[in-house]
Amino acid sequence: MIESGPKGFEWLGCYGLLAPDNLPKDVTATVRDAFRQVQAAQQVWNRVVAQGATLAFFGSEEFGRCLAADMVRRARAVKASGAGAKPG
Repeated sequence: MIESGPKGFEWLGCYGLLAPDNLPKDVTATVRDAFRQVQAAQQVWNRVVAQGATLAFFGSEEFGRCLAADMVRRARAVKASGAGAKPG
């Protein structure tokens, strides 16, 4: 990433599912368990690794912390790059 942006910036791509805070815990558990099963499937694992990526499973709280930290890192990189929105 250094060739195309500010030094010290790390790009971590992550995918997840966001849901309302008031989603029933049993529904959250069902969806979480289904995602975990798909991620554990050897075919899925092989395709992800073949693309040079790694898989990790985060629970709700850990994924929330990951997203929050990522927004801080990206905001810092945008500021360091001098980029910004231009009024319409």
